[in-house]
Amino acid sequence: MSIKILLLLPAMILAVFGTIPAMALSVGASFNAATGESALYNEIPIHRVHSKPYSNIHKDYGYMPSIGGGLVIDDERPDGTYIHRYNITMERYSIVKDSRQNLYRFGFINTFCFVLSHNDYYQFWLGPQVGIRYIFGRAGYNFFDNNKLLDSYVLCQSLPGPLMSYLYGKAKYNVAGLDLGIVAGLNVNFKKPVTLSVSGGLRYGATAGGMSFRQGGLFDNNKLVFSHGYEAFLDFSILYRFEQSLTDKQAG
Repeated sequence: MSIKILLLLPAMILAVFGTIPAMALSVGASFNAATGESALYNEIPIHRVHSKPYSNIHKDYGYMPSIGGGLVIDDERPDGTYIHRYNITMERYSIVKDSRQNLYRFGFINTFCFVLSHNDYYQFWLGPQVGIRYIFGRAGYNFFDNNKLLDSYVLCQSLPGPLMSYLYGKAKYNVAGLDLGIVAGLNVNFKKPVTLSVSGGLRYGATAGGMSFRQGGLFDNNKLVFSHGYEAFLDFSILYRFEQSLTDKQAG
């Protein structure tokens, strides 16, 4: 995904809102954090010569903490019974097994907020969430730490010296994903057109893409990597509420 597309996404969303007269608009910033566990599968860069039956797919489990923030947009019905929330986020995303690989995760997330209770000062809501993700970056990779089934001694004896740098180098990720979740949240509205929102929930996600390893200063061809698992998350947002009369005037 190019930088130009990422920069155009907020403008595209706002342009769509301009065609919907029946909704009130709030725009702001969000801070989010998450942690979870996933099953990880990847093609290993060398054969496990001592392993029978032979398999080139390695399975492991890892923790996936993340922290970041981004743009949040609420699109609310005038009667206050439904809010459609859009989040565009950029996070520091880690894969933690025996070692830690620090990457980046871009997200575009839709939350369908059905308001269960509300008045002029608050809204308590619950609803489903769907998001698309893009995980990318380069991280230090210790091949022995990330492949417990391998015998380090056997590998050291069977590999020529130059290939040892292959095992202690860099891994480059380009992975896309989809996740589904359930979220509960509370919006607190102040007299000034400011809303504070806190929400949290649980989501299940799956990713697939390519991971390449650096050998001799160059990265080799992409090898398959995919994962699936759960994460719990918490989001804090502050939004500016546009007046309903202004929103209607712009829509007209």
